Amino acid sequence: MHNLMEEYGKIVITAVVGIFIIGLLSGFLFNTWKSNGIYKDTGHLSGNQEFQAKSPLPTITLKSGNKTVKMKPGTTYNARNNVTVTDRKDGTIASNKVNIKVEQVDRNGRTTISKLGTTGNTISVNANYRYYNIIYKVTNSRGYKAEKRMKLLVTGRTA
Repeated sequence: MHNLMEEYGKIVITAVVGIFIIGLLSGFLFNTWKSNGIYKDTGHLSGNQEFQAKSPLPTITLKSGNKTVKMKPGTTYNARNNVTVTDRKDGTIASNKVNIKVEQVDRNGRTTISKLGTTGNTISVNANYRYYNIIYKVTNSRGYKAEKRMKLLVTGRTA
């Protein structure tokens, strides 16, 4: 029985010493990262450097400079020529990679949706519609998606 007590005593002492050493080491290691509840920048990059360097979205720029363009019925609007897309990694993304959707809103507020997709270019401005919502969508090589909207307002009489 005495030998059994010695063995348990050794195990308990070893466990207490082990917990004490782990406590010291974790306090030392974690205190180099944390001070007053705020994590400090240690100047070291994590193993996820590629993710940290990624730009979240491609940038869609409208050449028209604003989101509303006014046009007369009977004219055509080249939606594809109005857009440029840039991305930090991919550079300039070709306009034929941009998916274009057009929402045609008539005088009664009813919406009809048509898609130019990645191949269509022009919208024939029709007097039956009050305005067109043009939605540009693009996905970069890493799968990040961006969307930009503009309005084509039908004004005046047939050109």
